[in-house]
Amino acid sequence: DEFEFFTNVNTLSDEAFANSKLTSIKLPESITSLGSGIFKNCTNLKDIILPQGINKISKEMFLNCESLNSIKIPDNVRTIEENSFGNVGIKKILIDEESGSKSLLLTSDSKLNTIHNNAFAKDAWTHDSAATVHSTNVLEVASLPKTLEIGVNSFKFLLSKNLKEINLPDSLEYIAHEAISNCDELKEKCEEGYHAGVISCAFNNTEDIKNKLK
Repeated sequence: DEFEFFTNVNTLSDEAFANSKLTSIKLPESITSLGSGIFKNCTNLKDIILPQGINKISKEMFLNCESLNSIKIPDNVRTIEENSFGNVGIKKILIDEESGSKSLLLTSDSKLNTIHNNAFAKDAWTHDSAATVHSTNVLEVASLPKTLEIGVNSFKFLLSKNLKEINLPDSLEYIAHEAISNCDELKEKCEEGYHAGVISCAFNNTEDIKNKLK
């Protein structure tokens, strides 16, 4: 159930460990590329140590890994792709915290730039003839690194009815339309210096935020 690499492997292909009974895995620092869905449906996986050399968390990497408690994201990761943590139940994005239940752990040196749609979705995307239906997640707290851009490719990653606190970096200059929509529980104040029209649009249907801008 436990696995640790001791080889000089630098790439692991798509779904390499998918559907396995792994509970713990440590990947070697020689690895620089991890394929899509590599740990998909590993429902027993609780602990993982990722190599510092990877630059993205690939699509569906941890999809349905419901036992995963918390995970440290290497500083060199620039992108978290869609459904990478689907059905994991991530509740917190934390910076410079050593641990946290159901948490995504970043450091202040993180180079994270983009979080794609539905990265933390409770359910996979669903499609119909008219439009794409975006599912929600269970995020409660989100501390976002200074390198992050909330743009067109990631405008729904914070869609959560449970979001109570969001800490935006002072350097953030752009928030896409409806980026943080329908977050009824959001209590954190907007950072000063943002254009009110941009913020109001980004936080559409988030009454607590809109009221603070009046």
